[in-house]
Amino acid sequence: MRRTEEEFKAELSRRCENYYRDRKKRNNKMLLAMAPLMAVLIIVAALILPAMRPANKAGPKHSDDPLGAAVQFIDIETCPESNRLARHYTDPEKIRVILRYLNTLQLTPKTEPPDETAGNSYFITVTVSTGAQYTYVHLANRYLRRDAGPWMEMKYEEAAKLEQLLAELPSDERRQK
Repeated sequence: MRRTEEEFKAELSRRCENYYRDRKKRNNKMLLAMAPLMAVLIIVAALILPAMRPANKAGPKHSDDPLGAAVQFIDIETCPESNRLARHYTDPEKIRVILRYLNTLQLTPKTEPPDETAGNSYFITVTVSTGAQYTYVHLANRYLRRDAGPWMEMKYEEAAKLEQLLAELPSDERRQK
């Protein structure tokens, strides 16, 4: 028995509607079944992940610490001897100010080493809780390097502000040598 074109279209439309309605019901059932599972996974992750982090047994860490360990103190000395400035910082807020400024400097690599006899030199020694020391050398109001790393050039304005910060930030105490 042959159907008319209208009957064929009506039957096709009915079947499509039934298919889409059934598919939507299946998807809704799947979402309802998965919602509790996802909630359990989120709760388990929230409970387990913090426990998996290594414990920081070194004490409080300064958020701007470039060295990845708790800083105990910072010593600053200058050369030449005629322009002597000696500072010792143990106050966490002062340490944070110095480290934050060092982290914000816009440095560019220097291709050739600077003349190490030109101008003043600041030696900023950072001592962390493990006892390790890292020395930043600020040279001739233009250059900075950490330990034996490469020399980096800084903007004059940033260098002047660093020198002003180091000169104006009062020392916490005198360190006995």
